[in-house]
Amino acid sequence: MPTILNCGYGKIVDIYFRQNILFALSDTGMVFYFYPDESKQFTQVNLVDENISCVSMNQQGTEVYLGFKSGKLFCF
Repeated sequence: MPTILNCGYGKIVDIYFRQNILFALSDTGMVFYFYPDESKQFTQVNLVDENISCVSMNQQGTEVYLGFKSGKLFCF
């Protein structure tokens, strides 16, 4: 049976999974953080005032990179 994770705020345009954390990105600029082993609900959400197109993470897992349709790149 598949696990269904709930966010429900806009269309999901990209996801990224590493070890125990999953990022889901909404076309409206929402970034959802999930720990799928612990819960089906997101544990944190960030909002950026841009249309997100992609996501990545550094090797150490300490920084998340967001790409935007405008051509900007954001790191947090």
